[in-house]
Amino acid sequence: MKPILKWVGGKRWLMPKIEELFKEKKIIFNKNSNTYFEPFFGAGAIFFKIKPVNSVINDYNSELINLYNVIKNNVNVLIEKLTEYTNFLKENTNFYYEIRNWDREDSWDDISPEAKAARTIFLNKSCFNGLYRVNQKGQFNVPIGKNNITNILDIDNLKEVSTFFNTSNILFLNNDFEVISSLVKKGDLIYFDPPYDPIDLTSKFTEYTNQGFTKEDQIRLKKFADYLVKEKGANVIISNSSTRFIKELYSNNNEQAFSDVNYYIIDLVQANRNINSNPKRRNKIEEVLIYNVKQEK
Repeated sequence: MKPILKWVGGKRWLMPKIEELFKEKKIIFNKNSNTYFEPFFGAGAIFFKIKPVNSVINDYNSELINLYNVIKNNVNVLIEKLTEYTNFLKENTNFYYEIRNWDREDSWDDISPEAKAARTIFLNKSCFNGLYRVNQKGQFNVPIGKNNITNILDIDNLKEVSTFFNTSNILFLNNDFEVISSLVKKGDLIYFDPPYDPIDLTSKFTEYTNQGFTKEDQIRLKKFADYLVKEKGANVIISNSSTRFIKELYSNNNEQAFSDVNYYIIDLVQANRNINSNPKRRNKIEEVLIYNVKQEK
């Protein structure tokens, strides 16, 4: 079982580091009795690797959550639709722009959840570099890529994911990340993979929703993580860019009055980023992996 979508900023590469945290008992999580939360789910690479028995999945992007609901509840119709779209693309590459423009039409609200879900996979697998980007109106605006059409449809994986969704205890939410607050219990694990703090003024190459994610949102996320650790007794893991702002925000020496809780470890990790159209400029980028120090409660 693997992620359904190709995702810029996907975290499959990070899993060995997270497994190391589990092995060294820096993070304690019992996936059979506690609940795994991922409030910025995206493609869910960490989720698909952990395979938690109990999970709460949230994303502010309604099309993503629609996709996962359809995979759980009506995967066969999804496969039929995706097969149809793939065949149309083989006959005419302009079909990509036809289906991309659906969200600009008055009939968008009348399109079935299954058709929208198939569109999400179709665009993700056939657009440039798997980049999910919308304009200020929330409309998908990425051009077609040079991807292999045969990679669009993976029936076996879709069915395997559907089976897992239906045999585990999973809840899908489409809301702000703080929606999980009342659901978190002691010993639960929350993995936050928010939109990253920009490295520079030109590094915001994508908007996953038309709302954006500001520095004020980053501060709000830090305060929420503090609350989950201090008041709920939960464990948090946070990914973000290695900017001065983020490192100071989570630093134990932070003198800014963001919160009264500062007990995080900040590890530097190297990530591959393939968004640049020039392969020679696709270098490793330093990121941070932040996790809480175990608290005696």
